[in-house]
Amino acid sequence: EVIHGVGGNCAIENWQNRTELQYCDLLGMPDLCTGCPGVQDTLADYLTLVHSGNKRIGFRIDAAKHIHAPELTGIVKQAGHPFVFQEVIHGVGGNCAIENWQNRTELQYCDLLGMPDLCTGCPGVQDTLA
Repeated sequence: EVIHGVGGNCAIENWQNRTELQYCDLLGMPDLCTGCPGVQDTLADYLTLVHSGNKRIGFRIDAAKHIHAPELTGIVKQAGHPFVFQEVIHGVGGNCAIENWQNRTELQYCDLLGMPDLCTGCPGVQDTLA
């Protein structure tokens, strides 16, 4: 399995519900099964490949609260523990609050720095973060 619930997965209806956030489709986009060994292997291999070219490189995990924390930890561990920080949108409370994630940035972090292109995947970002 690569995608949760192919052909009939749930949609996020309750943004306070961590299970929905991490296992249901976000805005109609299929939810990648980050707990499945094949998916974890592929993601870890990619991080390892990119990281092997420059040990000073780090990774920004977009929409991190949509990945179950132990699954993300497993992927990062398998990749050799490269530096990662997690983008989490502020404003959702309870067990989905931004404070529940480590090494995090808020969605508007780059705007607050006055560097909006830093978080958009533009060419040159890798050199800026290195």
